[in-house]
Amino acid sequence: MTFRGLRLPPGAEILCADGRGGTGNVTLVFRGEQPPRVLKIYRTRRSPFREALGGFSHRFIEGKRGASSRARCETERLAIALWRREGFDAVERLDLPPPAEISEPSNWLAFVEGPTLRQFCDAPRSWR
Repeated sequence: MTFRGLRLPPGAEILCADGRGGTGNVTLVFRGEQPPRVLKIYRTRRSPFREALGGFSHRFIEGKRGASSRARCETERLAIALWRREGFDAVERLDLPPPAEISEPSNWLAFVEGPTLRQFCDAPRSWR
């Protein structure tokens, strides 16, 4: 099965997909695995030209790590490691190779049952 140009591995269920066409991150959940896990796949956000221009701007003008899919994947990997090392209750990153179908940068994460951040933020609140 494919989704927006991405071949989905067996047992994968789409948890979240941002962007249009073949852009934006895709997050898959594998509930049949023990323990269940999530694969976050980092994809381009725009055309190759705009991605390169953004990367130049981030690195040399703004002094940031970069906006490419590879840079975003690495930034999240480092942030999770830092949060966990400093004692924050951050999701566990699993050190597993990506499925053969996935060539884009990706991170395996432990699956935690509950609403997504978007669902949490969109839920009505009672402020008393």
